[in-house]
Amino acid sequence: MNITGLQPNTQYFYGVESGGVLDNSSTDIGKFKTPASGAFSFSFAHGSCTGNGNHAVFTAIQNKNPLFFLETGDFHYQDPNSSNISTHRSPYENNILGQAAAGNLLKSTAMAYMWDDHDYCGNNNSGSGQAGTANARQAYQEYVPHYPLVAGSGNVPIYQAFTIGRVRFILADLRSLRATGTMFGTTQKAWFK
Repeated sequence: MNITGLQPNTQYFYGVESGGVLDNSSTDIGKFKTPASGAFSFSFAHGSCTGNGNHAVFTAIQNKNPLFFLETGDFHYQDPNSSNISTHRSPYENNILGQAAAGNLLKSTAMAYMWDDHDYCGNNNSGSGQAGTANARQAYQEYVPHYPLVAGSGNVPIYQAFTIGRVRFILADLRSLRATGTMFGTTQKAWFK
């Protein structure tokens, strides 16, 4: 779902409604804060190569109260690569959202996420043409809050950019477009430049 009309520098809360019933238990209500307008000071947390969604580092990050958490790859570390969409969905559910420490952080803090090989379609130099490419892209779009993807939605590369204050964050897709001689592909490279 797309959320529009949010005000700057505002704390928002959200809940999930299923079958007409809102889950409003205190442990399931999420929150995030929008950035202020213009130049301002802020802090964000960074992580990579997580593998363990119940690690104490997620609680430590949450206690720092960053504006957002930036994950730059290998978030669930499960190496999915399948034409079965469940193979790509379950790592987000079981290894990240279903774990108390990571789940609590992500319910209390905004997130930006750039995937890498262990999240996309397997270890090493996995790139375009993998059996699970379309499913990896779909699972990302279903499970990861993200800024509008430059290429649109559906079976498209996962690259995006956003600005907070005077800082431009660029999250490239160095996996699903990767091919011999290029990590970016032509279109993403032109966008990046």
